[in-house]
Amino acid sequence: MAKKLSTVELKSRHGDLRGLTVRHTAVVRLRLKVTDMKSLIHDTQAALFRSARRDVHSWTRAQTRDGKIVCIARSVYLDADFLLAQPTLWDQRRVINVARIMAVSSLRRAQPCFVRESALVMMNLSLMNTNPSVKVHSDRKKMLSPTQLPAITIGGKEISPPTEVMSVSATGVDSATREVCGVIVTAETRTATDIARFLPSQEAVPQLSEMLRQACGYDRYAPEEHLACAQNVKQQWLDALEYVPRLHGISRARTLIAAASVQCDSIAEGSFLWLLHASGAVPWRQQVPITIDGRIYFADVLFPSVKVMIEIEGREKLGPTEEDIQTNLHQLMSRDNELESLGLRVVHLTAKDVMWYPHRALAHLKRVCPEIFMRHLQIPVAFRDARNL
Repeated sequence: MAKKLSTVELKSRHGDLRGLTVRHTAVVRLRLKVTDMKSLIHDTQAALFRSARRDVHSWTRAQTRDGKIVCIARSVYLDADFLLAQPTLWDQRRVINVARIMAVSSLRRAQPCFVRESALVMMNLSLMNTNPSVKVHSDRKKMLSPTQLPAITIGGKEISPPTEVMSVSATGVDSATREVCGVIVTAETRTATDIARFLPSQEAVPQLSEMLRQACGYDRYAPEEHLACAQNVKQQWLDALEYVPRLHGISRARTLIAAASVQCDSIAEGSFLWLLHASGAVPWRQQVPITIDGRIYFADVLFPSVKVMIEIEGREKLGPTEEDIQTNLHQLMSRDNELESLGLRVVHLTAKDVMWYPHRALAHLKRVCPEIFMRHLQIPVAFRDARNL
């Protein structure tokens, strides 16, 4: 269990800190008002503290040097044990993203509003870009130069590269916000339209799909209600675009919102959905039930016209232990044999290739099942920003 750093533990070093104001307290927890609490955000909040007085700088330097705390931003630190307790590098970076946002929020005199990817982080959604900049809304007249945030390194290993705090100018933000654990972010609809307008299509489609999944949920055995909910949410997003004062990105936003799908089980499947749109695939269906001898299998993606089935395999499907992996691999091969007996060709792609090396995934598909791609298809303009295909 991670040892919590508190003002009580510093009492013997710096005297009794109780009763002092925030301005004069040496180490101040970032006690932000809690609303709509998420466990990850709450735990990260509890592991943060702020060094607010010069006479403890030597202590924080020593703790940082010994690897007990890591510097998130100027005078804001995170318990290193809590960070190391996260099971994967992905989880560690999610914690760092939350910590950076909370640090920036605590250091600003006026409470900032976080937008775009930063809003997604505080909504507890996974990100395609695991080391995003912190994006803060700012009036055009008050735009500030980017502020650097340090790299996060533990034991000589860099967990997260340095990033920056960026001011983003937008209109109408003040009337479209919500509070998450004391941090102000753009509300869901405004965040979705911003993501659709400004993020690269490779990130926008999976992020919008994640937002649909969070808003509507999904049950593969009874999908109708969830699909209807997703259509209503997407229509709300499209309606909101009508009130955007500037026309920049509106057309591409409509295309990307239409492409998003609540049927994506993971951000990797959302990435594959983007890949299909960007590469001109023949019509496909997602989460298709296939019954064999009373057993129901669900195809991640099925191309009915050419009888090709694509499965996206991530570590979570195979299990956390070597025994789980071997068992699930055996079941996977048995299932593939049964599916192939129906005349289906089953192709497996790794989540890593789909998300980080889409050109490699695309080359593999064109080699083993070229029939899933249309020839001479005009790719929509919204997907032509795909530079790594």
